[in-house]
Amino acid sequence: MSSPRSLAALTSCAIAAFSDGVAVDDERRLLASLGIELTLVIVSVISDQPSRQPTLACQVRTTVRRTVPLKPPSRGQLDLTQAEQVPDATTLLHFRHLLKEHRLGEVLLAAQNAVFDEQGWIMRGGSIVDATIIAAPSSTKNRSRARDPEMRQTKKGNQWFFGIKGHIGVDAGTGYVHAVSVTAASATDLSQVPVLVRCDDEVVYTDAGYQGAQSLSAKPGLEHLAGVEFRVAIPKSKLAGLPVADRAIASRQAGVRAKVEHPFLVVKRDFGFVKTRYRGLAKNAHHLAMLFASANWLMRARAVALMG
Repeated sequence: MSSPRSLAALTSCAIAAFSDGVAVDDERRLLASLGIELTLVIVSVISDQPSRQPTLACQVRTTVRRTVPLKPPSRGQLDLTQAEQVPDATTLLHFRHLLKEHRLGEVLLAAQNAVFDEQGWIMRGGSIVDATIIAAPSSTKNRSRARDPEMRQTKKGNQWFFGIKGHIGVDAGTGYVHAVSVTAASATDLSQVPVLVRCDDEVVYTDAGYQGAQSLSAKPGLEHLAGVEFRVAIPKSKLAGLPVADRAIASRQAGVRAKVEHPFLVVKRDFGFVKTRYRGLAKNAHHLAMLFASANWLMRARAVALMG
């Protein structure tokens, strides 16, 4: 089903879409592993109507550019020939549905982590888990006259939020995201810990909202967490009464946990994802997987730039 020409087009266009200061060789490794899965799913669909459908390369490049809205894609950025056309909104909508249906956002993140692991950019042995609330439109002025049924509201401090909660697992040594999970905002942070912890993690850092993580291994099916040491942050109300040595340890652990905030910063501030764009958990889970994979590339590019 996937021809060499289609796979080459997919690889070249995705490299062009992601290459903003990241080494092309590293991206070529990622897209080589991802290209087959994408091509097998969508080449046949796109080739059904070649007279009006844009090329595979153009669709992938446009989708990535719109997923990470740093700037609107122009014809020059898409590298179109005179015979090619910019995909219309309907075409991109169908293309995104294919990506979501086959959960290719997760495939992208997994393939990217395999590349990072191969290059030695991930240290292994420890993770940091955290969650953030992403607001969703609460208005009922729509066709169904109802809010999104898959979204929930939750209270944080004295403020109520309606939307989803994005959970991530981050490598404790480098700060790169290796796992993403999406739930309704009312779900507890503790419920997603088994999904975010890697099989070879020995230490997991969490904030004070994960009290009780040490006892997760006693639940059926979670016996693999028995060998993991959970370093849960001490609540601020108890921190002042600790000895100086214990406060120093807590401070060092807080410095490690701070790495988990950087991917959230990139996704919310650099990419502007502060409110959900789609209805339902599945679409937003795919969107977040794409965003955090892009955030990993951006953080890697900035690290390379700092190293000179």
